Amino acid sequence: MSTIEEKAQLLIAYMETVIDRAGRWQNDVNKHRMGHLSRNEMDAFIQLGRKGELTMGELADKLLLSVSGATVIADKLEEKGLVVRRRSLDDRRVVRVGLTGEGAKSYDEFHQMVLTFATAILQSLDENEQNLLLALHRKISDSFPVVERKKD
Repeated sequence: MSTIEEKAQLLIAYMETVIDRAGRWQNDVNKHRMGHLSRNEMDAFIQLGRKGELTMGELADKLLLSVSGATVIADKLEEKGLVVRRRSLDDRRVVRVGLTGEGAKSYDEFHQMVLTFATAILQSLDENEQNLLLALHRKISDSFPVVERKKD
């Protein structure tokens, strides 16, 4: 039986393979469908697609960046026609950012591709393996510590 350290090394190797393949897939989707978004732009785009309109502070929290860093990313996405910013009617200091109609359409297409990717993974497993995979991913996700964003 392997030691925990040997198992950890094997786990790292498997995780690196999965991350590499998923990253290559995401880069391919980004390159051909999303107009060459940077990694941070893609992360912001995905967050806005999942969560809907966010304040700049909320977006910064999701991206683990400072508000000024998130603002730079929002600028670039706005230039590409994917997001729009709105000032809050209640407090003009608050800026909200959300997907444009074109951004929402692009996110829906992206989400469908991700769903197809995840479905293909699950279809390679029997039902017990699918349930085990989901349970293990939930347990692993729950074990990660919360990381706070950088402050301006």
